Amino acid sequence: MISVGSHPTTTKILFISKEKEVTPYRHGLDGLVGKAKSANIPIINNRLEKMTKKLDKLLKQQERLKTQIQNEEAKTKKQNRKYDARRKILIGTVVMERMKKDRSLSEEVKKILAEVLTKDNDRNLFELSLLPKTSK
Repeated sequence: MISVGSHPTTTKILFISKEKEVTPYRHGLDGLVGKAKSANIPIINNRLEKMTKKLDKLLKQQERLKTQIQNEEAKTKKQNRKYDARRKILIGTVVMERMKKDRSLSEEVKKILAEVLTKDNDRNLFELSLLPKTSK
């Protein structure tokens, strides 16, 4: 049986038939605290292990989500490029059809193209005169 008595500066703890004096808040409790700490180490290690596993799981999940986001962004960019190309084709088709019927529109478009196009291949497509070669 354990009985405890107290005094302002010391505490007597009786362990069955042995008496031991412990000075609280001084070196006397270090032995008891050390035993309590060593008893809690497996519990703390278990908690740390669980937390580490959870963190690893969350980091893997984060990587999967980053990959999904990158894939979706790539799909969106690809689709936007397709739409942009389709719009250009449609605009070109409409303008070219109108140019066949409207001579003034045809001249205006050729004038704009002559100002904007700089590559020989592009200018040849619209039967525009080539730009003079400039030396660098």
